[in-house]
Amino acid sequence: MRKVIAFIVFCSFWASLSAQDTCVYLFSIPQKADFATADHLGNTYLIRGFELEKYDSTGHLTSRYSTNRLGVPTYVDVFNPMKLMVWYSSFQTMVFLDRNLTELGKVNLAQAGFPALKGLSVSADGNLWAYDELSSQLIKLNHSGIKILESQPLNLEFARSLSPTCIRDQDGQGPWMSEPSIGVLVFDPYLRNTSVISAKNLQSFVIQDDRAIFLESGDIRIEPVRGFMSRKITLPPEITDGAKRYWMALGKLLVLTESGVGVYEVK
Repeated sequence: MRKVIAFIVFCSFWASLSAQDTCVYLFSIPQKADFATADHLGNTYLIRGFELEKYDSTGHLTSRYSTNRLGVPTYVDVFNPMKLMVWYSSFQTMVFLDRNLTELGKVNLAQAGFPALKGLSVSADGNLWAYDELSSQLIKLNHSGIKILESQPLNLEFARSLSPTCIRDQDGQGPWMSEPSIGVLVFDPYLRNTSVISAKNLQSFVIQDDRAIFLESGDIRIEPVRGFMSRKITLPPEITDGAKRYWMALGKLLVLTESGVGVYEVK
């Protein structure tokens, strides 16, 4: 049964009252990017055309991966920095890389029977979450493309077609999935029960240290996973002025500007 969880959003001055709610500039990478993220070890990853680049915790380039046989990569999942997953949505193919961005293998999920997946991400147990647009189900796959779990058809539960933008695992307690027109759908580990967090129009979010961190209307919104009180960091003009795009990552906010990608710590 679906529950709608209403969270209380504190006004923006709360950020100045809480020492833990800060957004601190770290460094900039003087490169444009189509996608950016960061892992829990402090490394930053940029997708630039056909190339994936890895930068260390000081912003220095350490390695690069590229292939032009699968089109442009959509994004990279860095949940496990020792085994990255790069998603090529145009070819419904995932490529696995080691920490040096050396290719470990690839799987074509269209050939495995899933030609229309969105939001592919790594689960806490090392498998994969994805939304299957053909069946309107959230599913769990192993790395060979074999289905392990499936939800009920979500278009029936919500009486509309879904177009999710991001899926994240809550430390093995079940996946969360953002759907811009509905909010964030929260599932149990077996995909049987669904609740909803009222956070619409999200493109991405992260779950870290029992907190869900959303980028919402120019603010960073922090939701305790096991509570009902949200906090908010209003981004200052020095971050928002000239910003063309934002990405949330583990403990980081990445900001695309004309001069490159700025990396900020969120804590």
